[in-house]
Amino acid sequence: DGIFSSQESADTTFKRYSEEAIVVPLVKFGPDNAGLRRLDLPGFPDLVKKKGLNAEMETLGKFLTNSYDLARMYALPPGTPADRAEILRKAFQDTLKDPKLLEEATKIGYVPGPLTASEIEELVASMIKTPSAVKELFRKHLL
Repeated sequence: DGIFSSQESADTTFKRYSEEAIVVPLVKFGPDNAGLRRLDLPGFPDLVKKKGLNAEMETLGKFLTNSYDLARMYALPPGTPADRAEILRKAFQDTLKDPKLLEEATKIGYVPGPLTASEIEELVASMIKTPSAVKELFRKHLL
């Protein structure tokens, strides 16, 4: 269908397809930290910048791409004590920086680029604050 909607598929499949000239990138929709954030793709413009979309369409794009960034998050159950949550957050972030893990991931063409807990909290808060009119556009045209 021509859409790579996750960082993982962009890191693996799309990068190879682009290098082998199997596909030609058209646009990236969303903020710089969303979706294809780690790929260096010259000539791969941001749709919002390229088309000068209005604020409502830009907000819709952020709402959509934020959902991609949240698609594979890990979460703890409500009521988890804050100190335990912080221990687990730090352990998870440290694990994803482990040189051996990164070496193995690089061998298979994937380099983890996780969002931090605070970045996830910001994305969720942003999505909750999305205006109702934009959410309705999403429901009407994208679901």
